[in-house]
Amino acid sequence: MLRWTTRSTAIACTMCLGVACSQSRGQAAVAGGQSADALVAGRADTTADATIDCKKVYSPADAAGLLMPPVTVEPVPGSVAWCAFGNDFSGDITVSVGSDESVEVMWNDATLSSNRVKFAPLAGVGDKAVFKAGTNPELASKKGRVYCIVAYDRGTSDHYKTFKSVGTAEVAKKLGTLCTKAFAAVGA
Repeated sequence: MLRWTTRSTAIACTMCLGVACSQSRGQAAVAGGQSADALVAGRADTTADATIDCKKVYSPADAAGLLMPPVTVEPVPGSVAWCAFGNDFSGDITVSVGSDESVEVMWNDATLSSNRVKFAPLAGVGDKAVFKAGTNPELASKKGRVYCIVAYDRGTSDHYKTFKSVGTAEVAKKLGTLCTKAFAAVGA
């Protein structure tokens, strides 16, 4: 539960930062003689506003071998392209996709910050992907200008023990499949 609360707080802060940065860029563009609409129109990427119907893109079967059933698939409240798999054992998998700053920040954390040493390259997911094994595995992938981040919290100790035997390569493959489906859903 603590990881979920921490992650939710981090997501909320990142989204607020993204909104604040977007507003200041728009204001700077207007001050520089360029309208905010022109700035937005100048971005060829429209996937930042893309939505995912979590229940159409994913099914509970996508979490088979990672979460104990019964598994639910729901959109993350307040987001348009973030989906969560969950169960009654506090396990969850969160998939975040888009090209806005909030998702790019998570990609940069996995690939550019000092945390990058914890991630290993993963082939076959998007144009580039990295994977961090461990108690709470993470995957970060990029296809074109679209990012996909998957965070996997194995849940309570009993749940963790059950899925500890799932090999690192199998976890990476299953999380990578979630990003592949997300990229297809947003047309990346």
